[in-house]
Amino acid sequence: MTISAFGVIIPTPGATGSYHLIVIFVLVNIFNFDTDISGAYALITHTTTYVLFILSTIGLTYLINKRQQTKGLPSANFLTVFKTKSGAI
Repeated sequence: MTISAFGVIIPTPGATGSYHLIVIFVLVNIFNFDTDISGAYALITHTTTYVLFILSTIGLTYLINKRQQTKGLPSANFLTVFKTKSGAI
């Protein structure tokens, strides 16, 4: 897992490709797993982390907005965060 983390820091969109390549390389060459199993592992772990990231972001946004509303402050969404004082995005 430590070696495969280097695949995430390579600047590719969403670490797609670089993470999978490094995970497959490590599992095949160091641990002698099959290429297909290694590819499946890379795909499953990447998908799982993305789904958890998206769900936690949605959940935290909901909780923060609920807290803001109880304090009488305006709630925010993805677009309102980027608005300037003049109202333009």
